[in-house]
Amino acid sequence: MKKNITVLFLFLFFISFSQVKRFKLISLTGTLSYPIAMGDNFLNKGYSDNAGYDFAWQVNPTRHLFFGVMSRTGNEQVSNSELIGDFNSAKSGSSYFYFGYRHFLKNSKMYLEHYIGSGNKEITNKSGLSSYSINSTNSYVIGSRFNYQIVPEFAFFAGIDFAHTTYSIDLSEPYKDFYSKSSQITPTLGIKFSFWTVGKNKKPTSEMVK
Repeated sequence: MKKNITVLFLFLFFISFSQVKRFKLISLTGTLSYPIAMGDNFLNKGYSDNAGYDFAWQVNPTRHLFFGVMSRTGNEQVSNSELIGDFNSAKSGSSYFYFGYRHFLKNSKMYLEHYIGSGNKEITNKSGLSSYSINSTNSYVIGSRFNYQIVPEFAFFAGIDFAHTTYSIDLSEPYKDFYSKSSQITPTLGIKFSFWTVGKNKKPTSEMVK
């Protein structure tokens, strides 16, 4: 396993340095998010929406392709104890591995990033010293970000994504789908720090030399 990971990173390393135009290999992002639950399910009916935050570590092996890992923390509050239980507070945590494509606009400071990923989600309900966790079996996310680059090392972005999650809750109908699935749409606003310049300087053409 370790050998395969080493080979993969060496492959990506050589791809990065073979690029004609220089770019940043690594990006770190910090994001404010506001997940909004959707549909007829326990997450939408039993909790109130609240703000959260994300952190992501991203590798850009080419100017257009990227992949990374994202951690998302939510601050849902129990709004219907009859559906969720008699808990004082709730918190969720999600983690995703994602990959995507970067699309540059005519303005060189602006670009779009489209991504898709999979991972897991956990909701922890607490009341005093007791707690109860709801764990997912799968969680999928798809989204887009609009980036505005201030300098090559720093950018602002705004985006939106959609997440669909299934949970390991074994219930009979009519409650099975209600407690085993959830969907959220999440507007985001964040900052990106990028570093480690790779690629080659573009050689001047004969017209530029003249």
